[in-house]
Parts: sequence; C-alpha cells; structure tokens
Amino acid sequence: MKRIVFLLLLIMLFFFPIFGEKEHYDSVDKKLLLKKFTNEELSLLQLVDKRHSLSEKYMPPDLVEIPKTIKKYYKSMKIRKVVLQSLMKMVNDARKDGVILSIRSAYRSYTYQKNIYENVIKKYGKEFAEKYVAFPGNSQHQLGTAIDFNSLEVSFEKTKTAKWLFKNAYKYGFSLSYPKGKEKITGYHYEPWHYRYIGVKAATICHNHFNGIQQQFLEFVNKYYGNNK
Repeated sequence: MKRIVFLLLLIMLFFFPIFGEKEHYDSVDKKLLLKKFTNEELSLLQLVDKRHSLSEKYMPPDLVEIPKTIKKYYKSMKIRKVVLQSLMKMVNDARKDGVILSIRSAYRSYTYQKNIYENVIKKYGKEFAEKYVAFPGNSQHQLGTAIDFNSLEVSFEKTKTAKWLFKNAYKYGFSLSYPKGKEKITGYHYEPWHYRYIGVKAATICHNHFNGIQQQFLEFVNKYYGNNK
C-alpha cells in the first residue's frame, strides 16, 4: 500500500507543472479575449522584428520633440506624442526615487537606421551587425515609441537606474524589448536599455501574464487580432 501511495505522489509531482502551465496559458487567453483593446491601443502593438518590417516611407504622424526637462543625449530628439505624457511621469517619479533617466536614442528614420547598419557592417562585419543591429525597416525605433535609456552597455543592468526601470517601467506603459536569455525568441542580444512604449494596459498584461517577454505578447496579440486590424 505504501508503495502505491509513493508512486502516486511521484506521478502527481511529475505532471503538476505541466497541468499548471496549461491552466496558466488558458487564463492568459481568457484575459486577452475579455480585455479588448481600442484601435488606438492596438496601433501601439504593431509587430516589428526581423520578420515584420516597416515601409521605407513610414514615419509616425505625431512626432514631437522630447522637452529640455528630460535629460537627453542630443539636443533634438523626437518621440510620438502619445508616449510623451507617460515618459515625463516616469522620469519624474524615477527622480523622486533618486534615479535619473536620460535618453540615448528615440525615434530613428529608415534612412538613419540604414546608415547605422551600414557603418556597423563596415566596422565589425555583417554577422555582428545582424546580431546586434536592426536592419533598416525592422527597427522598433522607427515606430517612434522605442527608447534607449542611459547607457548602451550590458553592464548597465547592474546599475540602480536599470533595476528601477526593470521593476517599474511597465507601470508607465514601457516594456523591455530584448530581455536577458531570450535571444532565440527576440532575435537580438540582451539590451537592458531598450524599452518600447506599448501602453499601460498592454504592458501590465505582458508583465503579469507573459513574464515580461514582449515578443511573445506581441505575437499573441497580433495573431488574435489578425495583424492588429
């Protein structure tokens, strides 16, 4: 009898994680089905990666200058207007916690990205460029909703600033695009500085139910809503 009970316990321990994952996935599916996105919210969830590109002529319709009150790397840097209020609130709240957020990169045009890509190829080779730099048309920066914060070094992850962003960014609608250890999913190496604004509702769902993996969340939404239409 004891042997039978022991075997049953082993079976339960073996299968429980599988059942748990399936149940979790179902709950995610229901939450997305019940929590509809508006057209404006969906416009922030366009899938842009190595397989989904933007037109050479695409330019966001509502680009605005990032104000002087926000520390930035260049004098003139632009972002979509829909992002600005959340960005300013996040910067101000971070400052209250003793964290200074600065902008290293924001909107990039197709041409600007092309120049970056070609320069990296000349300096480091094509294999390096494909791994570390988005091909023109495949950069989230062209959307006008992606921001690189403070430092473009992986060591940035150890700073107070990076830790604050990782913990709090989703509350303001920002999602880490290329998380650590997810290179096979995202197609890019880990970038602790690169965040994309997808809206508070979407960022919260991504954080709570997709382990913060933006790529999987956007693919799920894109599939469900039929290419965001």
